[in-house]
Amino acid sequence: MKNLILAVLILIPNLAVSQHQPRTCFTPYMVDKALKADPVLAARRESMKTLLKNELQRSSMKRTSGVQRVQIPVVVHIVLNPDSPGQSVTDEQVYSQIRVLNEDYRKKPGTNGYSDHPASADTQLEFKLATIAPNGQPTTGINRINVTETSFDPDFDDEQLKSYSYWDATKYLNIWVANLTGGILGYAYYPGSAPDGQDGVVILYTAFGTTGSARSPFNLGRTATHEVGHYLDLIHTWGDDNSCFGTDEVEDTPPCSGQYFSGNNNAACSFPAQCFGTPRQTENYMDYSDDRCMNLFTQGQSDRMNTALTLFRAGLLKLPGVSQSIGVDYIDYPSLFTGGTYAFTVTVRNNGSASVTGGKLHYRVPDEGIADSLALTGSLSSGGSKKVVVNLQFQTGGVKAVKMWTSVSTDQFAGDDTASVLVPVEKNRPEVVADFDLYSDYQTPDVIQIGWKMPLKTVNGVSISSPMSAILFRDGEAFIRLDNLSAGEALQYRDSGLVQYNSYSYSVGTLVSGIPDTSTLVTGDFRSGGSPIPDSPADLSARTNGSIGHLTFRLPMAHDDGTPLHNPLHYVIYRIPGGYLDSSLFSIDDLNGVVTVFDIPIGKGARNYRYSVLATGLAPFYARSTESNSVVIRTGAFSTVPFTDAVSSGKSVFLGDSLWQVTTETANPANGILQFSGHPGSSDTWLISPMIRLSGKNTVTYRTQVLEGNGLAGTLSWSTNYGKTWTVLDSVKSSDLPAWEQNQASWMTRAVQFTTVSDTVVIRFEGAMNHPGLSWLIDDVKITSGGVSVDEPVGTTQGFKLGQNYPNPFNPESRISLTLPEGMVVSTRLLDVLGREVNREPGVFLPAGDHVLVIRAGHLSSGLYLYEVTAGNFRQTRLIQLVR
Repeated sequence: MKNLILAVLILIPNLAVSQHQPRTCFTPYMVDKALKADPVLAARRESMKTLLKNELQRSSMKRTSGVQRVQIPVVVHIVLNPDSPGQSVTDEQVYSQIRVLNEDYRKKPGTNGYSDHPASADTQLEFKLATIAPNGQPTTGINRINVTETSFDPDFDDEQLKSYSYWDATKYLNIWVANLTGGILGYAYYPGSAPDGQDGVVILYTAFGTTGSARSPFNLGRTATHEVGHYLDLIHTWGDDNSCFGTDEVEDTPPCSGQYFSGNNNAACSFPAQCFGTPRQTENYMDYSDDRCMNLFTQGQSDRMNTALTLFRAGLLKLPGVSQSIGVDYIDYPSLFTGGTYAFTVTVRNNGSASVTGGKLHYRVPDEGIADSLALTGSLSSGGSKKVVVNLQFQTGGVKAVKMWTSVSTDQFAGDDTASVLVPVEKNRPEVVADFDLYSDYQTPDVIQIGWKMPLKTVNGVSISSPMSAILFRDGEAFIRLDNLSAGEALQYRDSGLVQYNSYSYSVGTLVSGIPDTSTLVTGDFRSGGSPIPDSPADLSARTNGSIGHLTFRLPMAHDDGTPLHNPLHYVIYRIPGGYLDSSLFSIDDLNGVVTVFDIPIGKGARNYRYSVLATGLAPFYARSTESNSVVIRTGAFSTVPFTDAVSSGKSVFLGDSLWQVTTETANPANGILQFSGHPGSSDTWLISPMIRLSGKNTVTYRTQVLEGNGLAGTLSWSTNYGKTWTVLDSVKSSDLPAWEQNQASWMTRAVQFTTVSDTVVIRFEGAMNHPGLSWLIDDVKITSGGVSVDEPVGTTQGFKLGQNYPNPFNPESRISLTLPEGMVVSTRLLDVLGREVNREPGVFLPAGDHVLVIRAGHLSSGLYLYEVTAGNFRQTRLIQLVR
């Protein structure tokens, strides 16, 4: 029989502490990576952002209020390993997720998606599992793919994951459900930002739906609600900016600084006023709150999603009950108008379920007196589109509102008929100003200096000889006009009386005497007193010997607006997986200095680790730079004893730095010598081994000499916590060693013994010679191990069995099986990797048979621990790993 011990308070009462997992969305990283890798994709995305912004400025494009609902067809690709424990998603779990999407996007009363918040909106968007597959055959909309991979790293495996199953993204919303690494809950691509074959949404299988494998605190389906918001062009409410000045491009979401984790405040789903006295909208689906706290899209977010859907994903539009409906899908036009006739290419699409024949395309430009139409010939099948060219000629300059719409006698839905664009027409106007520049720093906190150079010609290439004027705008309003200026004249203007750290938007336009057209405005933003946000650290690089990462980067010299850095505070290093890794203060004296950091990632076996670094500065608010470009290292398997480094062929397996060299032995040129020569006191003085598995009594032997010098030559240390702390095993003085000779027999061999109960050890040699002309030489490092392994039971073992805990690594709970041949008292204790006891529990009587002991370690820090079980004369230990 099995006796499951559910109350760990009986055995380990001090370990029962819960740990909260924060929400992690990978959308900004994935989009940024894709756009940096493909300049054409980046240019397309920028043009789409501009078009969306222009369309949203027109109230007629806000399609939400009073329009008919639309349905988006969804296909769910479940990509899991059926042989991996717990990896499953049932049909009921998929249905529950579709239900949540509809409740949330329709603000359905009586559900978790309903909100009485005055800013909440019904988006009119609905979701339905696809019923027809791309091949025209019936489908359930659920596509199951069994794979051999146990997990997918989004940074490296996105293309591979989606290659298993992908449906036409212009007709279906693709949602992939998989096991994602790094604590990532999901990600999506904004319209126009996805590489070919990768557009859609990805969700961690334990954060999908409300039943089955869904796990708290992300078991109410809101991860998909959040990521579909990105798919429809919503940005995080803090604008992915860690100051109060970020923007999500939506007017009715309050400003906020950085993401919000509701777990930081236990059960609370509210947050006090954060930016400019405005309460944070923590219930917004696009923040980082737990599922239980989310139930709000604003009207502005609804308008943005509906407009993006109409402009960029119109192929998804399904109108329930509408068989015939055509509309203007997209208007493409030239980027520059200077006079003459220009072609507007208009895409007309059939959004209904049946074919449509005939109809008209109407177009109008009010201030040019243009109002006409073209006949639409032929028929359009359901979901089909055609391009129609409309030629327009503008007689005057300025910004023109061009409106186009369709009409057909059988049209049953007018909500998709119309589209409008605003186009600037530059005719007889000056060219834009040159050398436009804004500047302010901490020495002039209430002043922004504006600089520019007047144009020399008009956009038609005519030289300007008449007097000119310049008009300056602050935050969209003209505040000064400067007259009697000359073409090509360089000018500066100091705008004073401003508020430090407030951001101001400036524009400059010019006029030529007698010509009414103003040059195209040049616009820029700047903060009075300069930005408090440091620039990102630069030149981040990494190398590894298979188990330890060696990072170098350069500290910033300026703020992100180019002003000299005057308020440095910290640099902060992040690792994925692992999160926050290290931070340190730095000062003005450190600017542009190179920082070296060693890191030994916690974990066994081969895998990738990604590092990034940011800088922070002192300011009225906590100012964080954007993260540097990331670098990746790949760790390998552990080295096994006996370990030997003879520096053969002139290459060491140790990870050294510039102060260590590999030189050639004169007596045996095929071999090499490790030589330290330089100034001690930093990580440059280290040589660090790969991780080595040891147990019991161990011996490190190595040969050593000195080349001149006196005093301390260096130390030999070891670490059992991945380099966090070090214990000195051997201090080497130059007086103990023979002087350098060509004969190998003159070397001294040193042997150091130590005992460990951990199976993971790192060895470090640290040079201490204090002058470049003095050197410490080492060679032929050997490590041997012997003794009792942590896996070997002690005492009478017949009938006893202690399993390995599962899961491992774990957070914060794990289970371990125990079999007893007879009833007896069982006690447990926890030890750290140095063998120090961190918890001991009194024994309890357990009957003969199979038992499951539950380990809860929420109050302990991440790391390796030894879990020891004693029952009568039987004692056995298991190595467990806690990752928080």
